[in-house]
Formats: sequence, C-alpha cells, structure tokens
Amino acid sequence: MGKAVASAILLVMQPDRYGPWNNPSESALRSLGLWPAFSSGESLGSQYAKVNEVLCQLSQELGTDLWTLDALFYGL
Repeated sequence: MGKAVASAILLVMQPDRYGPWNNPSESALRSLGLWPAFSSGESLGSQYAKVNEVLCQLSQELGTDLWTLDALFYGL
C-alpha cells in the first residue's frame, strides 16, 4: 500500500485530522513553497506527520476542510 492510498484511508476515517498525500498535493505544496524538509533516513510515517501538519495548517488558514483542499490541489 502506497502513501496515497494509506493517507486516503486516514482521510476517510478521520476527515478532520488527516489530509491526503498524493501526487497533486505534493506538487501543489512544492510549487507553493510549503513542502516540509525531511531528514535523511526519516521514516515514511514521520514524513507523513510533517506533510499532514502542513495540510492541516493550510486547511485551517483557508477556512476549508481537508477534502476540499484535496480538490483544490487538482486545480493547481
């Protein structure tokens, strides 16, 4: 199971806590200069925690939910 599927399951299970880490979200965060830095050898879970923190913060700042944020990423 890849990160996109795993994070999508988390989004479905707890949509107010977990955002999607997929190609559109990664591309959007990178283009917006919001992509977090990872340490060498950092676990995928730890990386996702950092990505999710950015997703949740962005969602809050935009006043939207994580589902809508995911849809917005497809438009970027």
